[in-house]
Amino acid sequence: MPFLMTQFPRWLEFSGLPQKIAGQLGVDGWLILKKLIELDCLSNPQPDLFYEPIERIAQMTGVASSRVRALLESLRELEYIDCYLPETDAEPAYLKIRSPISTPIKPTEIPFADGGLNGATDPITIRYYHPAKPVKLENGTKFAQILHWYFDLCGMRMNNIILDELKELEANFDIDKIKAAFQKAKQNNIRSLNYVFKQLYAPLKKDKPKNPKTKKRKNQLHEYH
Repeated sequence: MPFLMTQFPRWLEFSGLPQKIAGQLGVDGWLILKKLIELDCLSNPQPDLFYEPIERIAQMTGVASSRVRALLESLRELEYIDCYLPETDAEPAYLKIRSPISTPIKPTEIPFADGGLNGATDPITIRYYHPAKPVKLENGTKFAQILHWYFDLCGMRMNNIILDELKELEANFDIDKIKAAFQKAKQNNIRSLNYVFKQLYAPLKKDKPKNPKTKKRKNQLHEYH
């Protein structure tokens, strides 16, 4: 993945969160959340969208794939994560750790030596405590941002056709135009990817003849929106 490794936020291990999740979901519930946090830290300088197949999470943790899937759904219901889970375990699951994370013990009560803020002599920011500040879009994060806007507009429904359409947006349009189309859809309370496509392609159709491929795309979008 294209980002430098970010250290796992040790304060979470002393925050009472492992015990809380173990009580809610079993010890493997914390094992899975901890692995997701590690993957987020490896993928993103600040909390953001990342992806990993369920079967690889199972391989890394020793937890059966079926159990991983169930735990991801439970962690989503408990509002620790947002996620899209694919139909098969070999396809990428799209995941995001919710920030800030609510913990029984706040970082201000955790000693600095354990990754907390108690005893810190200088102002510091620690991961998942304060809402992450917006990160300037860089190469490699464009598709993640498009996915974020899609999930925000349409919810966590997803299939391979939608993924292909989102990749088409990434390839064919500037990020500012894509953002504006999603924002307009949200402002008009039109939770449809089809509407986003219309906003982006309508100006192009004024200058070009109808394309059979465009007609086919429209029909595909109509099927699931």
